Amino acid sequence: MTDKDWPTPEFFNLYNHGFIRVAVGIPEVRVADAAFNAARTVELMEQAARDKALLVLFPELGLSAYSCEDLFHQQALLDGATEALRTVLRASEKWNLVAVVGVPLQVDSLLFNCAVVLLRGKILGIVPKTFLPNYREFYELRQFAPAAALDPDAGNRTGDPSAVRPSDNRCRDGVGMIPPRSRMS
Repeated sequence: MTDKDWPTPEFFNLYNHGFIRVAVGIPEVRVADAAFNAARTVELMEQAARDKALLVLFPELGLSAYSCEDLFHQQALLDGATEALRTVLRASEKWNLVAVVGVPLQVDSLLFNCAVVLLRGKILGIVPKTFLPNYREFYELRQFAPAAALDPDAGNRTGDPSAVRPSDNRCRDGVGMIPPRSRMS
Protein backbone atom coordinates (compact mmCIF):
# COMPACT_ATOMS: atom_id res chain seq x y z
CA MET A 1 0.00 0.00 0.00
CA THR A 2 1.37 3.40 -0.94
CA ASP A 3 0.69 6.81 0.58
CA LYS A 4 -1.45 7.48 -2.47
CA ASP A 5 -3.76 4.56 -1.58
CA TRP A 6 -4.32 5.57 2.02
CA PRO A 7 -6.40 6.97 3.53
CA THR A 8 -9.24 6.19 1.17
CA PRO A 9 -12.36 8.39 0.97
CA GLU A 10 -14.30 5.58 2.65
CA PHE A 11 -12.05 5.94 5.69
CA PHE A 12 -13.26 9.52 6.19
CA ASN A 13 -16.93 8.52 6.04
CA LEU A 14 -17.99 8.59 9.69
CA TYR A 15 -20.88 6.21 9.00
CA ASN A 16 -18.36 3.48 8.12
CA HIS A 17 -17.11 3.64 11.71
CA GLY A 18 -20.45 3.31 13.49
CA PHE A 19 -20.97 7.02 14.10
CA ILE A 20 -23.81 9.25 12.97
CA ARG A 21 -24.02 12.98 12.42
CA VAL A 22 -26.33 14.67 14.94
CA ALA A 23 -27.61 18.22 14.57
CA VAL A 24 -29.17 20.55 17.10
CA GLY A 25 -31.68 23.01 15.70
CA ILE A 26 -32.32 26.22 17.61
CA PRO A 27 -35.07 27.95 15.63
CA GLU A 28 -36.22 31.52 16.05
CA VAL A 29 -39.54 31.22 17.89
CA ARG A 30 -42.47 33.47 18.60
CA VAL A 31 -44.53 32.86 21.72
CA ALA A 32 -47.80 31.09 20.85
CA ASP A 33 -47.19 31.39 17.07
CA ALA A 34 -47.02 27.70 16.29
CA ALA A 35 -47.24 28.14 12.49
CA PHE A 36 -44.20 30.46 12.49
CA ASN A 37 -42.31 28.10 14.82
CA ALA A 38 -43.12 25.08 12.62
CA ALA A 39 -41.84 26.89 9.53
CA ARG A 40 -38.54 27.72 11.26
CA THR A 41 -38.27 24.13 12.49
CA VAL A 42 -38.81 22.77 8.96
CA GLU A 43 -36.12 25.12 7.61
CA LEU A 44 -33.62 23.75 10.12
CA MET A 45 -34.67 20.16 9.38
CA GLU A 46 -33.95 20.82 5.72
CA GLN A 47 -30.54 22.27 6.58
CA ALA A 48 -29.73 19.25 8.78
CA ALA A 49 -30.69 16.89 5.94
CA ARG A 50 -28.55 18.88 3.47
CA ASP A 51 -25.65 18.59 5.94
CA LYS A 52 -26.20 14.82 6.04
CA ALA A 53 -27.28 14.58 9.67
CA LEU A 54 -29.32 11.51 10.59
CA LEU A 55 -30.74 12.95 13.83
CA VAL A 56 -31.80 16.50 14.65
CA LEU A 57 -32.92 17.65 18.10
CA PHE A 58 -35.09 20.70 18.75
CA PRO A 59 -35.87 22.60 21.99
CA GLU A 60 -38.38 21.62 24.59
CA LEU A 61 -41.79 23.05 23.60
CA GLY A 62 -40.19 24.51 20.47
CA LEU A 63 -43.39 24.39 18.41
CA SER A 64 -45.30 26.57 20.88
CA ALA A 65 -42.39 28.32 22.68
CA TYR A 66 -41.52 27.44 26.25
CA SER A 67 -42.77 30.63 27.88
CA CYS A 68 -46.47 30.53 26.94
CA GLU A 69 -47.45 30.33 30.63
CA ASP A 70 -51.26 30.25 31.00
CA LEU A 71 -51.72 30.34 27.21
CA PHE A 72 -50.94 26.62 27.32
CA HIS A 73 -54.54 26.14 28.47
CA GLN A 74 -56.05 28.04 25.53
CA GLN A 75 -57.59 25.74 22.95
CA ALA A 76 -56.34 28.01 20.13
CA LEU A 77 -52.72 27.42 21.20
CA LEU A 78 -53.20 23.67 21.58
CA ASP A 79 -54.89 23.42 18.17
CA GLY A 80 -52.13 25.52 16.63
CA ALA A 81 -49.44 23.33 18.20
CA THR A 82 -51.15 20.18 16.89
CA GLU A 83 -51.35 21.69 13.39
CA ALA A 84 -47.68 22.73 13.66
CA LEU A 85 -46.80 19.13 14.49
CA ARG A 86 -48.73 17.99 11.39
CA THR A 87 -46.79 20.52 9.30
CA VAL A 88 -43.45 19.26 10.58
CA LEU A 89 -44.58 15.66 10.15
CA ARG A 90 -45.60 16.24 6.50
CA ALA A 91 -42.31 18.02 5.77
CA SER A 92 -40.33 15.15 7.31
CA GLU A 93 -41.53 12.79 4.56
CA LYS A 94 -38.82 14.25 2.27
CA TRP A 95 -35.77 13.40 4.36
CA ASN A 96 -34.08 10.38 5.87
CA LEU A 97 -33.79 12.24 9.15
CA VAL A 98 -35.00 11.42 12.64
CA ALA A 99 -36.28 14.60 14.30
CA VAL A 100 -37.25 15.20 17.92
CA VAL A 101 -39.53 18.21 18.40
CA GLY A 102 -41.10 19.64 21.56
CA VAL A 103 -44.84 20.27 21.72
CA PRO A 104 -47.62 20.52 24.32
CA LEU A 105 -50.10 17.67 23.84
CA GLN A 106 -53.43 17.14 25.51
CA VAL A 107 -54.57 13.63 26.43
CA ASP A 108 -58.06 13.55 27.85
CA SER A 109 -58.17 16.54 30.20
CA LEU A 110 -54.43 16.57 30.99
CA LEU A 111 -51.71 18.56 29.25
CA PHE A 112 -48.23 17.08 28.76
CA ASN A 113 -44.90 18.63 27.80
CA CYS A 114 -43.83 16.15 25.11
CA ALA A 115 -40.98 15.24 22.85
CA VAL A 116 -42.23 13.77 19.58
CA VAL A 117 -39.85 11.53 17.64
CA LEU A 118 -40.58 11.41 13.92
CA LEU A 119 -39.13 10.01 10.73
CA ARG A 120 -40.34 10.25 7.12
CA GLY A 121 -43.87 11.36 7.98
CA LYS A 122 -44.39 8.89 10.81
CA ILE A 123 -44.44 9.41 14.56
CA LEU A 124 -42.05 6.89 16.11
CA GLY A 125 -42.88 7.86 19.68
CA ILE A 126 -44.19 10.50 22.02
CA VAL A 127 -42.36 11.05 25.28
CA PRO A 128 -44.07 13.09 28.02
CA LYS A 129 -41.80 14.86 30.49
CA THR A 130 -41.55 12.98 33.77
CA PHE A 131 -40.02 15.33 36.31
CA LEU A 132 -41.57 18.79 36.17
CA PRO A 133 -39.61 21.51 37.98
CA ASN A 134 -41.63 23.53 40.45
CA TYR A 135 -39.25 25.99 42.11
CA ARG A 136 -38.00 29.56 41.61
CA GLU A 137 -38.76 30.59 38.02
CA PHE A 138 -39.93 27.09 37.06
CA TYR A 139 -43.53 26.20 37.79
CA GLU A 140 -44.40 23.66 35.12
CA LEU A 141 -46.78 21.80 37.43
CA ARG A 142 -49.11 24.78 36.95
CA GLN A 143 -49.41 23.99 33.23
CA PHE A 144 -48.46 20.34 32.76
CA ALA A 145 -49.07 16.92 34.21
CA PRO A 146 -46.10 14.57 34.78
CA ALA A 147 -45.77 11.43 32.68
CA ALA A 148 -46.89 9.31 35.65
CA ALA A 149 -50.38 10.85 35.32
CA LEU A 150 -50.73 9.40 31.83
CA ASP A 151 -53.21 6.58 31.41
CA PRO A 152 -51.09 3.52 30.49
CA ASP A 153 -53.64 2.68 27.78
CA ALA A 154 -53.44 6.12 26.12
CA GLY A 155 -51.49 4.73 23.17
CA ASN A 156 -54.11 2.04 22.65
CA ARG A 157 -56.62 4.68 21.55
CA THR A 158 -54.51 5.26 18.45
CA GLY A 159 -53.89 1.56 17.89
CA ASP A 160 -50.24 1.89 18.89
CA PRO A 161 -49.54 0.83 22.48
CA SER A 162 -46.01 2.26 22.31
CA ALA A 163 -47.11 5.66 20.99
CA VAL A 164 -46.98 7.41 24.36
CA ARG A 165 -44.39 6.14 26.82
CA PRO A 166 -42.37 7.90 29.51
CA SER A 167 -38.94 6.74 28.38
CA ASP A 168 -36.60 9.52 27.32
CA ASN A 169 -35.16 12.33 29.39
CA ARG A 170 -36.63 15.81 28.90
CA CYS A 171 -34.92 18.73 30.65
CA ARG A 172 -35.02 17.92 34.37
CA ASP A 173 -35.80 14.25 33.73
CA GLY A 174 -32.09 13.54 33.39
CA VAL A 175 -31.19 14.80 36.85
CA GLY A 176 -33.54 12.60 38.88
CA MET A 177 -32.25 9.80 41.05
CA ILE A 178 -33.53 7.20 38.58
CA PRO A 179 -34.01 8.63 35.06
CA PRO A 180 -37.18 7.42 33.28
CA ARG A 181 -35.19 5.64 30.56
CA SER A 182 -33.75 3.24 33.16
CA ARG A 183 -37.17 1.56 33.41
CA MET A 184 -37.34 0.86 29.67
CA SER A 185 -36.52 -2.54 28.26
